[in-house]
Parts: sequence; structure tokens; C-alpha cells
Amino acid sequence: MNEIGPPARPSPLSSWETLHQRTIHHAAPWINRSIHRIRLPDGRVIDDFCCIYPTDDMVVAVQTPDDHFIMERQHKHGVGKIILTLPAGGIAAGEESLRAA
Repeated sequence: MNEIGPPARPSPLSSWETLHQRTIHHAAPWINRSIHRIRLPDGRVIDDFCCIYPTDDMVVAVQTPDDHFIMERQHKHGVGKIILTLPAGGIAAGEESLRAA
């Protein structure tokens, strides 16, 4: 008697296949977004997988000799408030991250 077991599962590290992509938001140099139609390793297709391509950024944690940290007050539109945050910024194309800091 031939037993049929569950379908073979793909390796959890199998790649996804991009079938189609289109840019939906281009705001260089800050961020780009696109929608991809992808095929998963198990054969399922997802028609609206959103991909976000942010720029390279860095955050700096600076501790002073008297054990304090340097912070900034910035308005963050996403939360609609002025908040306390670590100094941060973008890294230009070709710029070394240590130099950007």
C-alpha cells in the first residue's frame, strides 16, 4: 500500500520570486516604495507585497565624561509631538558611516 504523506515543505530559507513590481512612491533621497507580486516557495502568490527602500541612516549615542547622553528635541510628525531623541541622520551615497556620525 502506498501512503501519501503531507506535501513536501520547502526549506525555510528558500527565496521568494518577484513576478512583477511597480513603484508607488518615489521621494528621493529619503524613501522609495513599491508593490511586488511575488511567488512564495510553497507556490502561493501574493499580489500586493509592499517593499520599502529607505536610505542608509545612522544614530549616534554620545556619552559625556559625567555619564550623561546627548539628546535632541525634535518635532516628529508621525506622532505629532516634540520628542527627545538621539542625534541621527542620513548617510550620503559613498559616505563612510563614521564620517557621517
